[in-house]
Amino acid sequence: MMFSLLIFLSLVNIIISVPSPGRENVCSRQVSVLHSRSVSYSVSHQTTGSTNCGFLGWGRCRTYGRRYTRSYRLQYWSVYSTNYYCCSGWAEDGLGGCTIPICPPDDCGVGGTCVDPDTCECNSGFQGTQCSDINECADNNGGCEHRCSNTAGSYYCECNTGYVLKPNGRDCE
Repeated sequence: MMFSLLIFLSLVNIIISVPSPGRENVCSRQVSVLHSRSVSYSVSHQTTGSTNCGFLGWGRCRTYGRRYTRSYRLQYWSVYSTNYYCCSGWAEDGLGGCTIPICPPDDCGVGGTCVDPDTCECNSGFQGTQCSDINECADNNGGCEHRCSNTAGSYYCECNTGYVLKPNGRDCE
């Protein structure tokens, strides 16, 4: 009983996970497959001949008949169907839709999230199409009085030996 339930649930999951018409980012295309089969038909042939007839079989009479033979020919027909697939830039979500955006091969790096095809939303401290780290120290030493240390997505200020960082996190005394 449990085994059949598992098989049933697996089949339901397979059926549902195929992109479905009308779902978000699902595209379709009409396809046709040409099929053929051999079909038999009858061909009629008229036959003629002669036989002995008349008084004591001395005369010749003409006979007529019909003979049938079976012939074969190929019959072709097209079967049309609609295939559903994820539109360009989207991947299947396993629920019959295509809601997972596809971003560049390197994704959005460590500092972002793919929100639309080829579009990353960057976290604070990251920028660009692949959400690379912003070097805050490159611009005006990050606002630090002495030394600026860049980190992934952020930075911090340090003071030279003998100095202490003020509560504002930038100036030294």
